Amino acid sequence: MNYSSATRIPHTFRRTLSGSIFQYGRQMFSTISIDTPSINVDATEDFAGSPHSSSIPNQEPIMQLENKTLTEIYNEYQELSKEGGSMTEQDFINLMNFCKRNSSTRAHKFLESVVEDIQKIAPEKTSLITRGYNMLLQTYIHSDRWDDAFTLVSTLMKGGQYYNEVTINTMISGSLKTTTIKNLHQFIAYLEENHHKLTDSNVDRLIKACHLGGDVESAIIYFNRAKADQSEVGSHAYQSMIYVLKLDNRVDEALSVFGDMEKAGIPATVGTYHILLDLLHYNQRSNEMEDIYKRFQNSGLTPNISIYLAMGWDLPRAMDELTKQGGQLQVRDYNTLIVRSIQDNNIEQAISYFQIMQKEGIQANNVSYSIIMDALLKNRTGSQALDMYEHMIKSGVQPDTHVFNTLLAHHIQNDDRVECLKALDRMHEKGFTPDARTINFLMSIVLSDGKDVQKDCEFIMKLFAKLKEVHSPPTAKTYNHVLNGLARLALERPLTPSNKLKITKKQGSIPMQLLPENAIELMRELYKQMRRSPLKFAKPNSTTYDLLICSLIDATQYRAAMRLYEDSKRSNVSVGNDVLVRIQQGLVESGMDMQVIQMFYDHRHKKSPIMDPRYYNSVLDTCRRLGLSDTYQEVLKESEQCDGISLSDA
Repeated sequence: MNYSSATRIPHTFRRTLSGSIFQYGRQMFSTISIDTPSINVDATEDFAGSPHSSSIPNQEPIMQLENKTLTEIYNEYQELSKEGGSMTEQDFINLMNFCKRNSSTRAHKFLESVVEDIQKIAPEKTSLITRGYNMLLQTYIHSDRWDDAFTLVSTLMKGGQYYNEVTINTMISGSLKTTTIKNLHQFIAYLEENHHKLTDSNVDRLIKACHLGGDVESAIIYFNRAKADQSEVGSHAYQSMIYVLKLDNRVDEALSVFGDMEKAGIPATVGTYHILLDLLHYNQRSNEMEDIYKRFQNSGLTPNISIYLAMGWDLPRAMDELTKQGGQLQVRDYNTLIVRSIQDNNIEQAISYFQIMQKEGIQANNVSYSIIMDALLKNRTGSQALDMYEHMIKSGVQPDTHVFNTLLAHHIQNDDRVECLKALDRMHEKGFTPDARTINFLMSIVLSDGKDVQKDCEFIMKLFAKLKEVHSPPTAKTYNHVLNGLARLALERPLTPSNKLKITKKQGSIPMQLLPENAIELMRELYKQMRRSPLKFAKPNSTTYDLLICSLIDATQYRAAMRLYEDSKRSNVSVGNDVLVRIQQGLVESGMDMQVIQMFYDHRHKKSPIMDPRYYNSVLDTCRRLGLSDTYQEVLKESEQCDGISLSDA
């Protein structure tokens, strides 16, 4: 699509550029171009009323939305509209948030209508209208309507109002939820063509988006462009760039960016120094690490214990240095100590630090509680975790997503999965969106318990579906958990399978017939989804290929397993040695001699040699059958380099 000449915009906003989108009232738009079927809907359908007040007061909300259906809320909205002037600004915010979290088309139409009403009755409420448009953008993106989102933003920008920093950030992040990262580059190109200057937050978000898309080079290019065109590049953008370079282990480039940061007079944060010290310590560049540490000491920043731990100091030395510097342990430092104790499998020490923190009069935060609760739950002491939750509520600390994760896990451990799903819905209603980390955590508990293969797999699929409902992207770990559950289900199929049931696939979704006979097909569909994802963290990894290949071999689908093996090579993803042995045996059983030889050449001189005599015996047998004497000698030489290998037919 040529965005620079785009004319398709959602009909609700077509007249924004001419000053008002309301001059034609709320009649049906029957002349919408037929070339826009995805947006050829009337926003007024079922939502035809509008408030008649001339202003929106800043007061407490009067509408109660909890435990109400969309229809009930809409009817109340209509009644209040007739009264005139009764709805407050917070009412509109709550109403728009409700519509945004609801995934139905009617709710999205309602949101369009509400934004339109606000713009009509209170055009001076620029911030509120902008907030509404930003929510609308999110609904378009979550509904796979990227073109509509793009067109709306371009329309707002041409009109010169109702967009802000959050608008740009929404589009940058939203581009990663589409089918290709090209949408991100096209959007940034549009901003550059229109000479839009990015803020520090925008550049920060752009760098992170490129990293998540597996495109570090683009992150560097955009960062340098932003500096060159005098965009607002501040400490957040610099720190993100340094962090992304750290993740890619590009030490010299990270130091160069830090040098530019100092030259530009932008003060580094404690976090920036922590990233650099950790990177230099990891790469054993002690002289440069000492230099950065001296700069930190001269920066005037208040040290925390993480600075010293990043340099590889042990805990007593770090504590002593913090005391010498006149520093006092804050809640973040205690959280670091708690995490270290849990990593050392010392839950008693972790609880001790928590108690000391409270005796010192330092208020624990939600992170403190969630860390302890998670550790207690993993130690199968769920009752203590719930006690900690009660203590948290009494202390006035608001729970976060991690705390809810712990409570969800408690439901699963008590085999109360229905309540777990209900709790996920309640989380979302309260504004805590379950993300991949939440779902991964819950899936891992289900898989580790392994009570009932069929029921476990059904529940895992329900958890997976929840991610789509709340518009959170799954990670490779999420996919692999689902693949693991399906692989276990596939083993339940009869040894002599009857005629397979016909699989009915819904476009863009996983087939819903969850049976052992269909498990392999479901796994293939998931694999395709992973391949299509624009997100680096959702792409197939070695675990993905191991699970899929082994399942295909178990199903005697050797050629399909070989195709996946070739995919892994093209993607530069290595599979496990034990999987290679299984592939080799499968190839021998199916008489695929040339593939047996090819696999040997693929994996000669591996850093981690294959320590299984079956692998070499298979290749040697094949060489004898084919009369490949030179290859036979190469196999012997390769196997001799591996201690403990005994060849039965050498």
